[in-house]
Amino acid sequence: MINAINLTNVKVFGEMEFWFAIIKVIAVVAMIIFGGWLAIQWQRRPAGDR
Repeated sequence: MINAINLTNVKVFGEMEFWFAIIKVIAVVAMIIFGGWLAIQWQRRPAGDR
């Protein structure tokens, strides 16, 4: 896939880099939110479940 991106023209390459960067940012934000949710859920469990 990386070779296919490198063989395209500059306009397509730039567009694909832009969208891949957006996907990366969304993934990082989603992981941070999910981690926060897990931390909150872990703290909210009753003491007998630990």
